[in-house]
Amino acid sequence: MSAWQAYIDKTLIGAGVANKAAIVAFDGSLLASSQGFAVAKSDVKEILKAFDDPSIPLAHGLQLAGNRYMTLLADISHVFGKKGAEGIIVAKTRQTIIVCLLDLEKLDIRNSGEAVLKLMKYMIDNNC
Repeated sequence: MSAWQAYIDKTLIGAGVANKAAIVAFDGSLLASSQGFAVAKSDVKEILKAFDDPSIPLAHGLQLAGNRYMTLLADISHVFGKKGAEGIIVAKTRQTIIVCLLDLEKLDIRNSGEAVLKLMKYMIDNNC
């Protein structure tokens, strides 16, 4: 198991932080993911634009996995959003983007968000 996959399997999915998760490089390359989950390169481009200018997702939402999510919170390092009973959390590290999907009927976006941001900080501190 790669180090990237361990973050998915143990820290995100295994810990009950997200229902689906992926770690992608800035060029859109998939580094690790939960089974059956992938992030389109076009979505990665939109996510990176959102980090560059957080007013964009606040005004227009964020596209991910074929859905446009209403943005609840956005800044230069992370975006939280939702569409119906599904939530998203994306977070930027030095080299990657952490992408999480949540079933909001089972998971609290604030608790999941804290865990994702903790992982983001750990990865940044370790030059990931």
